[in-house]
Amino acid sequence: MSFNPFGIGLQALSLFGSALLDPKQIQDLQEHRFRQILTHAYQHSPFCHLKYQHIDLDTVALIDLPVMHKAELMGQFNEWICDPDIALDALKVFISNPANVGSLYLGKYVVWESSGSSGASAIFIQDEEAMDVYDALESVRQSKSEFLQHALDPLLLTERVALVAAINGHFASNISFELAKSMRGYFASPFTSISILDPIKKVVEELNAFSPTIIATYPTAAVVLADAILEGSLTFP
Repeated sequence: MSFNPFGIGLQALSLFGSALLDPKQIQDLQEHRFRQILTHAYQHSPFCHLKYQHIDLDTVALIDLPVMHKAELMGQFNEWICDPDIALDALKVFISNPANVGSLYLGKYVVWESSGSSGASAIFIQDEEAMDVYDALESVRQSKSEFLQHALDPLLLTERVALVAAINGHFASNISFELAKSMRGYFASPFTSISILDPIKKVVEELNAFSPTIIATYPTAAVVLADAILEGSLTFP
């Protein structure tokens, strides 16, 4: 998988088109997509096939589907997953290697793991189409001027981007950031990662030294950085 502006563009057009629909049309579109996902899971995941075997997939409401918890899904991962080429043992070996952060599993899947803050961690996998949807959603959420700027500079070649996050594992923000860096090849230097686990003084010093034009971080960390700006310690232009 590589950066796919065509795929992202198609998804963005679909999102813009959906915004023009009336409430009934939006509801019908949601229903259609829900049935597609449900049917795919039933047909390709042995775990979901067993879970849904006594359910009418054409009429069941989302709220009436059986609840699945992360511990249960991870306990039956090889039966839960829809691609039989993916096996949990091999996947664990892949994510245990820090060198694989930002690399694609089996050459086509983006892999990330949850932090386990709810008491159970899990591994999640996205394909190229899913990533196109995520990138398109990020694009259309921007203002018109930001959207145009991103369309003209999709690889952020004119930006200096800093990630302030947990950077010691296959976490979603870290993986996305490293993938973005790898897509830019020789132009990756204006990207830097800063550990959210470092003391705030060290984080501020690194940000001031790097002078980013974009900071990607968690909402709680953004509040701390905003306070540092008000206090005068975070001073980059």
